[in-house]
Amino acid sequence: MSSNKVGDLQQNLPIGVVTYRLAIPSGELEAEWVFSAQTGVETVCKGIATPQTAEARASETNFVGNYSITYYDPDGEPAEPWDLGITQKGDIFSVIWSKEGKPKYHGIGFISGELLVCGWRPTQ
Repeated sequence: MSSNKVGDLQQNLPIGVVTYRLAIPSGELEAEWVFSAQTGVETVCKGIATPQTAEARASETNFVGNYSITYYDPDGEPAEPWDLGITQKGDIFSVIWSKEGKPKYHGIGFISGELLVCGWRPTQ
């Protein structure tokens, strides 16, 4: 018999949610994120994404570009940086998180107010 508890789903089908806010004029993105595979975490974690080139700097309304992003755990300790790529088609954004050139997570998002809001999960 299968279980329908939320906790069971979090363990079996890991998903995450992240928001990005533009930090003007630096072009950095300020991240807030959660991931269902993190057991015992009851807080929203943070991160900061830096454009990989001056040309890739986000504008007031454009999140598209390639970034190096460092996420922080609930205790504020930084993790190893990730490569973050954001593209856009119409109102929809596609997001890829990579390590050493290999996609590890992928997501989809949209603009809500001043935030880019994305759902994400591991690649297969």
